[in-house]
Amino acid sequence: MTAPAELVYIVGQEIIRRCPDCTVFVIESTPLNATLMYAHHGYLGMPWTLIDTDKLDDFYVSQIEDPYFPELILPRPVQDAVLVSIAMMKEHSLFVYTGAMKNLFGLPPIKPYSSDGIHKDKFHSPDRKASIVAINKHKPIDLAIIDGSIGGRRNEFDGEAANPPIGKIVAGTDALEADRAAALLLGIFPDEVPHLRRM
Repeated sequence: MTAPAELVYIVGQEIIRRCPDCTVFVIESTPLNATLMYAHHGYLGMPWTLIDTDKLDDFYVSQIEDPYFPELILPRPVQDAVLVSIAMMKEHSLFVYTGAMKNLFGLPPIKPYSSDGIHKDKFHSPDRKASIVAINKHKPIDLAIIDGSIGGRRNEFDGEAANPPIGKIVAGTDALEADRAAALLLGIFPDEVPHLRRM
């Protein structure tokens, strides 16, 4: 829940400009409480609905042929939605790099996938690559936007801003290729990140 509110607002406005009859909503889940993070990061007051997945009570079960997650519980609002994943370009303690694809961990509710009520540990082990790939198959990203205007170093919680700032934003309709390009901007070779390896 660190994507700048200004970026999210600009993307939402552009969607409405291109599709005046569309409904835009912002959706997130975080162990830090998405509702609090919406307030902390300046999302309140936006002209569209802010959804905290962990406080939602309307879900559907997605079923696909996938050995890791053949079934996945997802929020009803995304079922027929065009999905724009807006992520920060940063290094990650477990995944090496986090971006648009890993960002989809924010879609499923926490209760079915957590043993401690805080962390979605069922997605973090044992095969992290398989869990990211499965979620992205259940709900593919239509547009990936990875914000590297600053960039994050070291890890996701107590890391530091990139110095000098990366100064780039990567966007594309192929989330894997967008994430690979963003990882390179951080100096991370994509094939060293399991979930960024091409099949």
